[in-house]
Amino acid sequence: MQVKKTKLRILEEHYETFRVGLDEDIATAITRFTKLLNEIKNLGKNYDQETSVYKFLRGLPKEWDAKKYAIQSAQNLGDYTFDALCGELTSP
Repeated sequence: MQVKKTKLRILEEHYETFRVGLDEDIATAITRFTKLLNEIKNLGKNYDQETSVYKFLRGLPKEWDAKKYAIQSAQNLGDYTFDALCGELTSP
């Protein structure tokens, strides 16, 4: 049980400090974030869609600011799913 709690704390820290690398493509970042969310979920904790969407957007580098602000101003992010965000970020 202690190992599970420790692993969950480590994964939560990775979630809280998540950043997309400057040289990382968006598909790789999405895969890495999704894997992190799944590992956390498998240990019994869930983050809601809105929290995950905001967390991922905050983790984008400055080069993504225009797209990030366009998404934030055009959508009600409270009703936005992470899958919808991924679609927006990967579309040309």
